[in-house]
Amino acid sequence: MLSSPPDSASARQLQCLLGISRRTVLRWRRWWTQEFTRTHVWRSLRSRLMPPIAPMQLPQSLLDRLRSKVPAMRVAQALRLLSPLSVGGVIR
Repeated sequence: MLSSPPDSASARQLQCLLGISRRTVLRWRRWWTQEFTRTHVWRSLRSRLMPPIAPMQLPQSLLDRLRSKVPAMRVAQALRLLSPLSVGGVIR
């Protein structure tokens, strides 16, 4: 079970925007707040970001810290940071 459920308005927005179920939103939320926060990637990122990022605000708090003013570029930057979690790593 989640420590705290996602904001219902935000969950509804994601559901409508992406055409996904509430169950999927909850699964993503659990991954970000529970599973991701136990990874070596998170431990490394967390130690480099000051002030610290609140795990319960992931992934938005991570996206907010990235430099680009263009949302799509911030997502691309975040994906590069997360790439060590994938089998092949980052593709350049």
